[in-house]
Amino acid sequence: GRAQSAENTRVDVFMGAELHYRDIFHNKVYEVLVNLTPGVKWYMGNRWQLAGQVIVPVYNTAAYLKRCIDSIVDQNSGYRIQCIIINDGSSDDSEKILSNYKDRDGVTIINQNNKGFSGARNTGLDRIAGRYVMFVDSDDRLTAMAIKNLLDVAVQHNADVVAGNYRTVDENGRLCRECKEY
Repeated sequence: GRAQSAENTRVDVFMGAELHYRDIFHNKVYEVLVNLTPGVKWYMGNRWQLAGQVIVPVYNTAAYLKRCIDSIVDQNSGYRIQCIIINDGSSDDSEKILSNYKDRDGVTIINQNNKGFSGARNTGLDRIAGRYVMFVDSDDRLTAMAIKNLLDVAVQHNADVVAGNYRTVDENGRLCRECKEY
């Protein structure tokens, strides 16, 4: 697919990680899913899989973590999304904060010994089941419609990659940098 942009979106990149499913009961399962989850778009290449997954590596970011996770789980995208949070051996209160999300639908929390930033991301990638994957740093937050805007463009254009604009702010919320390339 072609790379497309999503206007006014504060997110880095969704990258294709398409899986192929064989399911002889596809039509019946799809019908049940649609009936059980009104308003959710169950579309990706005529399959009923996850639309995307958000991977959040966490290491000692307790001060920002709730704000970050809430900005993901509170998205009202209309797509079936899973948030995979990898606690990479944090020694602060990150694990305690993450325990508040352990029973939340669409959230998977993985605690592991420290493997570094890339090791934490790779742990998340090992669990990919959706067509698209997004990485969000644990000190970042998404704007309200970020996931919907990006996935709408990805689905409409059957894109492998979409990118959005972003803003960098300091701890007081003052704008440091703004990227409006898309």
